Amino acid sequence: MALTTEIIGEVCVCRISGRLDAEAADAFRKELHMVGEEVAGPVVFSFQEVGFIGSACLGALIGCRTKLGKDRPVALCDLSVPIHKMFKFAALDQLFLAAPTVADAISLVKRG
Repeated sequence: MALTTEIIGEVCVCRISGRLDAEAADAFRKELHMVGEEVAGPVVFSFQEVGFIGSACLGALIGCRTKLGKDRPVALCDLSVPIHKMFKFAALDQLFLAAPTVADAISLVKRG
């Protein structure tokens, strides 16, 4: 698991790669915590390089969303079909904005 960040305008784009399984959960949680502490504006999480996300990492992502607060737009993008289905099944589409690409997600979070 790896997470890299890039600031585009006022938006922090977090590109996640690797398998987000139980083994990666602690590292993923720490990376998300740092994003929450260091970034003040909207956040976009790109899952383009993620093939699997387990419940522990899903919980870490939900915790990050909660920590960022309701006033900060957060979007997910580049979701594979299986991950997108899982997010919808878990009703996470109620917590996160979703977009097909990074550019679309940036536009979405800028609108709030």
